[in-house]
Amino acid sequence: MKTSYKVLASTLLIGAILSSTVPGAQAASFPDPIPAQPTKDFPFTDVPSTYKDTVKYYYGYKVIQGVSKTEFGWNRSIKRVDAALILATVLGYEFKETPPKTTFKDLPTRAFQAVSYLQAEGIVNGKTQTSFGADDTITRGEFAIWASRAFDKELMPAGKANHQFIDATGRYKTAIDRLQASHITNGITLTHFGTHSIIRRGEFIIMLHKLDMLFDPDSDVNYPPDEKEPILEGLPSSSEGLTFQVAKPTYYLSSDKNIDFVITNKGSKSFLFDTEYTLEKKDRNAWREIAYSDQIAFPLIMDEVKPNGEFKGHVSLDSVFFKEPITTGDYRFVQKFWSDEETKPMELAAYFSISE
Repeated sequence: MKTSYKVLASTLLIGAILSSTVPGAQAASFPDPIPAQPTKDFPFTDVPSTYKDTVKYYYGYKVIQGVSKTEFGWNRSIKRVDAALILATVLGYEFKETPPKTTFKDLPTRAFQAVSYLQAEGIVNGKTQTSFGADDTITRGEFAIWASRAFDKELMPAGKANHQFIDATGRYKTAIDRLQASHITNGITLTHFGTHSIIRRGEFIIMLHKLDMLFDPDSDVNYPPDEKEPILEGLPSSSEGLTFQVAKPTYYLSSDKNIDFVITNKGSKSFLFDTEYTLEKKDRNAWREIAYSDQIAFPLIMDEVKPNGEFKGHVSLDSVFFKEPITTGDYRFVQKFWSDEETKPMELAAYFSISE
């Protein structure tokens, strides 16, 4: 347990409110992103500026196209046949040996070889033995299965997943667990992956780009998941009835001033914790602490959350509170919790991402 603190600064970084038992925190609404400006080699007007480079990269290599001359179709659904063709292109199917002909009879000519490759590799299934469902929209759960098979050697094991998705079940569970453990995607809420929701073209290209980046550019060897250096320490978000989570999976530098969090205690013991929350950013295969400014101090107190209680608070996104600017990326808060019955603290983490 920490034993020394600085005197409380005139402006506190942490704003925390202890409340009585109330319903769990609900995910806040997302702000409208700022669209990127079109250029000569990037014609789309509906792509958030944060993801312009990603879309531009795949557009430049003719992996993707827009739904019109000026629209990428960021918030539109994507057909199974188009998703399959893009996935196969990223996997380099054009440079593979000609696969056996697919059994599917509903494919357009442009996707015949790509889907033949994916089927031969065991990456995709059809709706039936002869129908791929080419014109059906693909769901998040369906793409999770495709991605898990296509990037089997690159993804983390399902056992390293750390989420609360109640719809990660049945045939989708392992695939969703592996994507979440590898930080490929968050859920549509804290408790739902959105397994049966359609995946939009923007979500699709972001997830595919993250999967594509799992390949080590400096190595021709693809190591199985259990031989990789772990992407992160396996800190849970919940244990012994205590849950530490943020209000929504993504925060925006352009519109969000604080990261809101909630600590919920459904267990039978009270827990004490410091007023300082460690902020860490994921850099490649490790978590790196973002240190607070030397001008910031924390009160010499311990906060408490009792059984069936809830503690809400927030941490400012203002870079003046830190020794380095807060930039886009994957983050987590880490906090230690002590119960009356234990001398060794329990450590939990709340995971989120920051975008422009």
